[in-house]
Amino acid sequence: MTLTDPEEPTFLRMPSDGRSKEWPGPWIGFQGIGTPLFRLVFDLADSPWKSARWHVAVLGLYDPRCNGIPLAPGHRLNEYTDFWKRVYFQTFDVASLLRPGSNVLALALSGGYCEQFGFAPPGFRSVLEIELTDGTKIR
Repeated sequence: MTLTDPEEPTFLRMPSDGRSKEWPGPWIGFQGIGTPLFRLVFDLADSPWKSARWHVAVLGLYDPRCNGIPLAPGHRLNEYTDFWKRVYFQTFDVASLLRPGSNVLALALSGGYCEQFGFAPPGFRSVLEIELTDGTKIR
């Protein structure tokens, strides 16, 4: 999947530290019928964390969850935009939903404006930023 129009490139910028950075990692998506569920299972040590934010940019509609808890109950998120020029992201504060040991971030993904108007099949990019109480940042 590509987000770059040869005449007008599209970039995603990380929001966390106020400076512009490109998002890490590739676009993840699917082509086909249905609503796939993407899951990231990860372990957190007993080290206490000060903050945890999950930044998500999506082409399509999505239903984000942290440890099974809906982050936007009753809603499929995303808004219309000119996908050749910009892709909006949303940030979820998940600090209170994380726990020591095993955790799961999940995202159900389906088509939306971008697919309806022929821009691209559904896809997403995301990054979880955790800051420990000692100032260490984990991404």
